[in-house]
Amino acid sequence: PIADFTVNADTGCSPLLVTIANLATCYDSLLWDFGDGDTSTLQNPSHTYTSPGNYTVTLTCANSNGFHTETKINYIAIYDSSFNLSLPLMESFEDTIFPPLNWYLDNPDRGSNWDGKFPWIRTTETNGSDNGIAVVAAQGFLSASQIGEKDALISPPYNFQNVVSPFMTFNLAYNAYVSGVAQDSLKVYYSIDCGNTYNLIYGKGEAELITTPDPIDWGLSFIPINDFEWRIDTIDLSILAGEESVNFKFEFVHGDMGNYLYLDNINITENCSFLTANFTQNNDTVDLAVSSTIQFIDSSSNATQWLWEFGDGDTSSQANPSHTYDS
Repeated sequence: PIADFTVNADTGCSPLLVTIANLATCYDSLLWDFGDGDTSTLQNPSHTYTSPGNYTVTLTCANSNGFHTETKINYIAIYDSSFNLSLPLMESFEDTIFPPLNWYLDNPDRGSNWDGKFPWIRTTETNGSDNGIAVVAAQGFLSASQIGEKDALISPPYNFQNVVSPFMTFNLAYNAYVSGVAQDSLKVYYSIDCGNTYNLIYGKGEAELITTPDPIDWGLSFIPINDFEWRIDTIDLSILAGEESVNFKFEFVHGDMGNYLYLDNINITENCSFLTANFTQNNDTVDLAVSSTIQFIDSSSNATQWLWEFGDGDTSSQANPSHTYDS
């Protein structure tokens, strides 16, 4: 026997009625496990999910030659429709629980990556991002079989009714191989109907995602360990002002032999009083005999004034200053 199935809806608010289409072949009997303690032996069952959470669905088919099981991990994502959180949103993934409270994973390929890990994970192996040690990573590494597959991290609903000019910022790190053929992409969507439909508000492909100028050798996974390997992206959310309930979906689309993408410090606020300071420089070390000048580039969000301290007693109020070190 070969077990397989699909559903009419894999995300939505509780209670959610899900109709399952049986695609299995060559079987005499079957058993469904809906991931919430309920089971069924019907050919094409319907099941109502009443509690928020991620649910793994399993189908086991059997005949006289044996059995086959198809397990789709985190197949169903159910949201809590009873509350909307107030802004601002500040998610830095420092809590060891992942996904964070009231966040959900949408795993359309219904399984794990080539190395047995889930596509979105929490990791502390990186460095260079602000606010703590943890980030989230979408694993798009050495996985040609996943071309075009999508894996998403979905936020809880937020209330935008009393905001005027909301915007989102997040830290991003991504790199590509010297001669890779991947076209990984990151897309951010919003939903105002509890995840029934999503609208694209941000989308970048591989060339736009790259945050460091130095490509890495084939076969090495990208792990950002320096400040300059990160940047801050900003999304204008003004079209959402006045909405009662808004979910966001961060969707990683796998390319051909792609690499890891990292996110941190997802922030949503309603005015420009919320600032995120960040910068890069053209060099970390200098040879005083050759050149002792370093160019600093401001990559902060919504900054209108600056104060730089260079560590040698000198300061600057320019947006993108250069500084010469004497010793």
